[in-house]
Amino acid sequence: MLKTNLGKLINGDALTFIKSLENDSVDLILTDPPYLYNLPKRKNEQINKNNISKSINKYINAIYDNNLHNSFDINNYLDDFYRISKTKFMLIWMNRWQIKDYLDWVYKNNMNFDFYFWEKTNPMPTNNFILQDKEYCMIIYSKKHQIPNYQNNYENKKTIFKNPIGSAYKITEHPTEKPQNIFYDLIQKYNSKENDLILDCFMGSGTTAYACEQLKRKWLGCEINNEYYKIIKKRLKDIQFKFEFLREGKEKMNIASILAKLEKIELEQQKQKLYLIALSNCGLSDLQKTELLNNINLIDEEYKQKQKDKQQAKKLGLSYAKYKKMKKQ
Repeated sequence: MLKTNLGKLINGDALTFIKSLENDSVDLILTDPPYLYNLPKRKNEQINKNNISKSINKYINAIYDNNLHNSFDINNYLDDFYRISKTKFMLIWMNRWQIKDYLDWVYKNNMNFDFYFWEKTNPMPTNNFILQDKEYCMIIYSKKHQIPNYQNNYENKKTIFKNPIGSAYKITEHPTEKPQNIFYDLIQKYNSKENDLILDCFMGSGTTAYACEQLKRKWLGCEINNEYYKIIKKRLKDIQFKFEFLREGKEKMNIASILAKLEKIELEQQKQKLYLIALSNCGLSDLQKTELLNNINLIDEEYKQKQKDKQQAKKLGLSYAKYKKMKKQ
């Protein structure tokens, strides 16, 4: 388990976790369940032969490893989402093949629904008749309840969010990571109060938790995959250092203290963001800024080499410490 001042992350089964939560205990549910939960094994093997990216294949294999391909019943989750939600309001990402499953539950339970779309401004080329240029977030809400903290203005009524795919926004190696700014928009649009509690029981790369930390929302998260759980822990650890930068102020900031913190941060993009914060926060001279950037680049190279060494050690069946010792000999 990982805890921050605002949230808690569990490494375990999502359904078991949400069944442990009390009735009417969550202000907003914002989650991104597996898209491939009803994918038969035959299609999985076919996908592996069709040269789709290694990360997607890895994601599919993780679904099978965690038995989500045949044990995942969305109705079980939706029933519990309704039970634990104070406002009976949910934001759930899905692909177009899953829409019917969700709508069956919506109609059965006499709920309202709408869609929020992520329009991909640079969609991947395909051989399909229709370009896959959007993803769907279904807005499910009770006819008896108002949308929580909804600001009734023109901008909030927009349901199409334009954003590119790919390295322009990706922070982690998770194959289905969503852009951070989309989650900022969703949380602020439909849940504008600080300290409200937001649940994401399929954390993936930790985008919901990261957005909550930035926007001062309390959060609960769950991720069953050990590798993705570790990614989230790193990501949340890095954001804590970012907050320290902002809290310390100009008087206490200097190159030594900045570098001491950056050495502990493992995500390269976060280093660059903190470098920009340091430039605006520390009153450094041009020479000091150049020195700082050179040191950051050096730290990045050392980190990349460390990651390569860890991978090589794993291939050889050695611990990282033993591999380092062997390299020195």
